[in-house]
Amino acid sequence: AGDQNNPEGYFEWDAVVALQERLLIDLQRWWPAPEGTLAMPEGWLQHPATRRTYEQLLALLAAARDQQQGLWAIKDPRSSRLLPLWLELCRELAIPLRLLLAVRDPAEVVTSLVRRDGPLVGMDANRAQKLWWRHNLEVVYQARAAGMALPVVDFGGWFQQPHHQLEELIEAMPTLQPSLEQRANALAFIEPSHRR
Repeated sequence: AGDQNNPEGYFEWDAVVALQERLLIDLQRWWPAPEGTLAMPEGWLQHPATRRTYEQLLALLAAARDQQQGLWAIKDPRSSRLLPLWLELCRELAIPLRLLLAVRDPAEVVTSLVRRDGPLVGMDANRAQKLWWRHNLEVVYQARAAGMALPVVDFGGWFQQPHHQLEELIEAMPTLQPSLEQRANALAFIEPSHRR
């Protein structure tokens, strides 16, 4: 759903977002808190809160898997921190997981976080930059450790060269086979005012 920070919405699965948010809070790694910039705690995958979240996500994903035809995606920045959990879930459910890292210019992210969260949680430029590094590098390290490909898509490219960006995405994810109509619809959806 949308809010004052992003009126068009976030296009994230709210049940997944809520479970991941709760888990990060329980593990004392909630992103707005100063501890959100720290590495995940030792043994976090075996923590009771993680195992509880695992079972809840397992139920959600099993139902979605059984209802989906073709490709589907989950978008939530919290997944960057929790990728080992997702690898485990997808193995258990035999979901052929593919990763795609959408990277936004760190200066834009810092400006956005400070503007939005500075008054609420004391977010400053230093902490915002650490969050950007933590969320992006953990995905890189975990993907490498798992021997998984990690195509990278530049967020800014959607607004500067959308046709080229779409071709890059399709090349990076060869299982995507969009029709000409789907390509046109995707490009029509891109609005410069969405860049926030």
